[in-house]
Amino acid sequence: HSTMDIPLVGDPEGLPRFDFSHRPTMFYVSWGVAIVVLLIASALRRSGTGRAWFAVRGSEIGAASLAIDVTRTKLQAFVVSGFLAGIAGSLWMMERGTLSPEDFNFRQSLFFLAIAVVGGLTSLGGAVAASAFFAALDELFFRVSALGDALDLVTALLLAVMLLVYRGGLAALPSSLRNLQQGAAHLIDERGPDNLKWFVEWWPRQLKADWATLAHWTSRRTERL
Repeated sequence: HSTMDIPLVGDPEGLPRFDFSHRPTMFYVSWGVAIVVLLIASALRRSGTGRAWFAVRGSEIGAASLAIDVTRTKLQAFVVSGFLAGIAGSLWMMERGTLSPEDFNFRQSLFFLAIAVVGGLTSLGGAVAASAFFAALDELFFRVSALGDALDLVTALLLAVMLLVYRGGLAALPSSLRNLQQGAAHLIDERGPDNLKWFVEWWPRQLKADWATLAHWTSRRTERL
């Protein structure tokens, strides 16, 4: 077990004063840190280092042929990811005040893995959307006692669906819906707006075809990880 004395920053009797044991204070601090981390991650993706990461992820041999130091690039990615995970762990520690090995069990690992997969492994926006979605689920299952421990089941089901059917995650959902809408509008213009029966029969097949195509593409990309 590990216990942390929550610091009080600033003048106890005046301003500025930051009491990290105060939950509203931790709320704003956590959001501020999250926004800064997202901005840094977005800048990294567009930088030469980020492009090197994507190149190594796609093909180590191809990246090496472009004079990219594969070992160094992997080490950089490991250090940056560990640094970001350390920031998240520090915030969690400050919010809870105490931690024990039992807090990091298989269920917790599955929950974090589901957030990454459901959001989309290569999307920052998808990660944010999945985090908000699972946070809402966690709050819902906490407040509705009748649901019991079904959150673990829902998490596992969502993870399985995303891995087997729709590996693009939430990040790929807007493009799929946009392609579906454009295809539907084009075909309805050709066949006439009154043919609603045909459209009702057509769009599930088109959606399934889009998902199959995206799943095939993402599976090939995931196999290279």
